Amino acid sequence: MTANKIIRLNTNGSIDSSFTIGN
Repeated sequence: MTANKIIRLNTNGSIDSSFTIGN
């Protein structure tokens, strides 16, 4: 399993950052 850092730009221009765990 790996932990991936997910950073995405929301429609309002703010940055949503979160960690997800996948395989």
